[in-house]
Amino acid sequence: MRKTLALAIVLLQAALLAAGNGVTGLGKAFYDFDELKVNGTTGTPLGGFGAGGIKYNANDGTFAAMLKPPADAYDFKPVKGARIEMTVDGRTTVLKGAKTADGRTDDDALWPTHRVNFGCIDGIEATMTAFSPFDNKDYDNMSLPYAFYEISMANSGDRDAKVSLRFVFPEYVKTWAVASDCTGEKTIRKGGTATARFVVAWYDHTDPELAHYKNLYASPQPIAKRGL
Repeated sequence: MRKTLALAIVLLQAALLAAGNGVTGLGKAFYDFDELKVNGTTGTPLGGFGAGGIKYNANDGTFAAMLKPPADAYDFKPVKGARIEMTVDGRTTVLKGAKTADGRTDDDALWPTHRVNFGCIDGIEATMTAFSPFDNKDYDNMSLPYAFYEISMANSGDRDAKVSLRFVFPEYVKTWAVASDCTGEKTIRKGGTATARFVVAWYDHTDPELAHYKNLYASPQPIAKRGL
């Protein structure tokens, strides 16, 4: 048995070297398929344990959600009209992931975080880090239906800029709520930086015994405020 296993390992190594065209070790064979350059994902599912989840698709700037756990990737449905808007000096843009030199979306969707580079919008370099809740001191905080978003902005333009950000979830007052530490317009000085934090919360009103959070809250608004 040991001799058979050893022979199999030797044959596998030889095959990998041949496929790698003589490159040392595993060769380039494992990397010819660009698995290190992931593109086309629909984002990282974010949310408290047992509370459903939400995903931001950096490719087109849209959101999808699954409000009833448990679930898999196919249970996520588009949230119509949901988006992130940035307004710079009166001009509003729907944020989407920037494109790299090879045309791929510049984001890193790896649970429990999602990092997105939005590129330069009217002189403002913007990036986002989104993440799920983790709190080993209060497990209720880890079991609520919300996701966290931090957007960093740097003014690389030639003048001061007035900037505002909005997470838009239209016509979903009973289902969605957004809390933020950044309300209204903010001036970012030339060469300066700013950070805005948002909490997106949701609430499924169907089965009252479906999730633990329904024992604590009756709507998404206080959940968003607690997250913030």
